[in-house]
Amino acid sequence: MWHEFQPNPQGLSTGDCTVRAVCAVTGLPWCAAHDVLCALSGEMADMPSTNRVWWALLKGIGYRQLFLPDRCPDCYTVADFAAEHPRGKFILGPHEHAVAVIDGDWWDTWDSGSTVPGYFFEEAKHGV
Repeated sequence: MWHEFQPNPQGLSTGDCTVRAVCAVTGLPWCAAHDVLCALSGEMADMPSTNRVWWALLKGIGYRQLFLPDRCPDCYTVADFAAEHPRGKFILGPHEHAVAVIDGDWWDTWDSGSTVPGYFFEEAKHGV
């Protein structure tokens, strides 16, 4: 199920899907998630929304990246992934987008359930 999620304090959708997804899985307010990404982007000398920056942030807080099998590359959607993952926190990567999936629901400013992700990050399970 889709939950409308817009943590931007001005209500703007300004290409900030990575910030919104980080907010959703960490509970950080938009400004704090933005600041963390900006600090990391400064260290890496790259833009905060580039994959290598926000991927580094997720890996640094204990997420691991996995790629989806190519069993149905054009039909396995965010909604399908959410239905198959009723527990846990994830960030999925449909083409040029990022969307949070938490306990089987996706959180985004728009219903991105029909988009097709190629990879995802999952919260690492401690002790595994």
